[in-house]
Amino acid sequence: MTLNHALTAIFVALIWGVGFSIVEIGLSDFPPIFNVAIRFITVVFPLVFFVKRPNVGFHYVCFLGISYTCTFSLIYLGIYSGVPSGLSSLILQSTVLFSVLLSCFFFKEVFSLTQFIALLVGSIGILLIAIDGDYKASFIGFLIVVLASFFNALCTVIIKKSGGSLELFPLMVWSSIIPPIPLLILSYFYESQQIQSLINIDAVGVFSVYYTSIIATVLAFILWGRLLSIYPVSTVAPFNLLIPFFALFSSSILLGETFSGSVFISFFLISSSLVIIFFESSLNHVFKQIKSFFKYS
Repeated sequence: MTLNHALTAIFVALIWGVGFSIVEIGLSDFPPIFNVAIRFITVVFPLVFFVKRPNVGFHYVCFLGISYTCTFSLIYLGIYSGVPSGLSSLILQSTVLFSVLLSCFFFKEVFSLTQFIALLVGSIGILLIAIDGDYKASFIGFLIVVLASFFNALCTVIIKKSGGSLELFPLMVWSSIIPPIPLLILSYFYESQQIQSLINIDAVGVFSVYYTSIIATVLAFILWGRLLSIYPVSTVAPFNLLIPFFALFSSSILLGETFSGSVFISFFLISSSLVIIFFESSLNHVFKQIKSFFKYS
């Protein structure tokens, strides 16, 4: 990967990492479900009139839209329930672990020893967050974000199962048509002050909406999709490891959040599990060499 492309990948990770803090800031202006609806509406219009339809079946677009609805509404609700934005980004990394499990179910992929070790290490990291005494007050929020990770992994499975060529940006734009409909209905029945929040919106509220929709969704997906069109997923995906780092750092700077030692241990364990998964083929090669060495020594 060239230096410019590596810097682009780091920039996207920075955008997504900081986005968690911006979400928490935006929740002070809008109810959570209504906030997600506004985010998707801002993404869809007017882009849907200028972006071609993705070359996958429309049912896949609908399934992905429903998964997006669940993923983002649960992330917002988790943060709204008391999970610090930086911590929520760390919990959301369990998406990779769920992706491995779902791939075994949908694509009949077989667990390797390396994947089992990664799942074990990552699960311990997630469990440490769950039992951390500093965050027991938001345990429900923790479960909500874990569920968001599951649906986020489901998004990955749907994209893979669609079988279309890699067109992340058109797929993201068109699938974003679906979420506003159920979200606005849910917000109408379970939330209040939606109109007032729009009438009384301030500069911070406007910035949070445009950051999460235009910068963190449109711009980031364009850049990320461009990288994936040039390099294999195995080359680009490891940059996702930087997202929780940027999220924890930005939440500390922007929101004054502090984290216990167990959170940093969890960060190390979860990051290690992702490294194991991303570099599985290289690690398997090393394991085979070690096995051969002891076999013939």
